Amino acid sequence: MEIILVLLIVAILNGAIVLIDEMLEGLVPMTLYADQYMTATNGGNMVEVLFQILLGAGVSLIILKFLKKGFECYVLWTDGDPDADPTNLVIRFIQAMVVAVSFPVMYGWLAQIVESLCNQLLTAIGASTDFDWQTWVNGISSLGLVTAIFGLIFIICYFLLYFQFLMRGVELMILRVGVPVACVGLLDNDKGVFKKLYE
Repeated sequence: MEIILVLLIVAILNGAIVLIDEMLEGLVPMTLYADQYMTATNGGNMVEVLFQILLGAGVSLIILKFLKKGFECYVLWTDGDPDADPTNLVIRFIQAMVVAVSFPVMYGWLAQIVESLCNQLLTAIGASTDFDWQTWVNGISSLGLVTAIFGLIFIICYFLLYFQFLMRGVELMILRVGVPVACVGLLDNDKGVFKKLYE
């Protein structure tokens, strides 16, 4: 019975090692640019279209909120302190506009840096280890059931980690699309969702 279980686990591991190297190669770009791997049925990039729509909406909301706050504070005297210097409101308006408009460029720079760093690290690790997965599986088949179970658990954890990277990629994609709308909060005194950055 033990031999059958070991052979079954080794067969599962042999099937999994085919995918392991392929998954590592495209993991970083897939995480940083998940939208490039999610194309619409017509082949177009749906996320880019959504970003352009939300960028226009975010910039419009920033302008409207700036005008509303300025009018209510300095004309109607119903909101905020009318004696406060209006340059503070103008500075917050400029901050919101700059972050909303320049975020895609800054994200692209950061993504290039992270991708380059990860590629260099993976190259260095691959050159120094020169690891062969098939040898690892062959060694497991000769070491018994307990080692085979640990090998199976390792592969399951590896795939779970891979799917977590994919989920983080979707979260980053949602962040990239939603930043222009989130920048509306920079006009508030508490900085909206960016409050932690200014504490």
